[in-house]
Amino acid sequence: MFGIIKKVFGTKSERDRKKFEPIVAQINEEYEKLRELSNDELRNQTLQFREIIKNHLSDIEGQINDNKAQAID
Repeated sequence: MFGIIKKVFGTKSERDRKKFEPIVAQINEEYEKLRELSNDELRNQTLQFREIIKNHLSDIEGQINDNKAQAID
């Protein structure tokens, strides 16, 4: 009985593997891109990422401050 169910639905590990295969493929693609970069290029990308995060957070902080001002009024 359980053998038939396993054939139809697969085992838990098989379902988990199918679920994570696309994520692992994306990680491997990014790894291949980064593997070719020199240390200086990686440092430069880190600075770019920090700037992107800083800009994004400043937008959010502005929204928070606006909401606080509205709440006070």
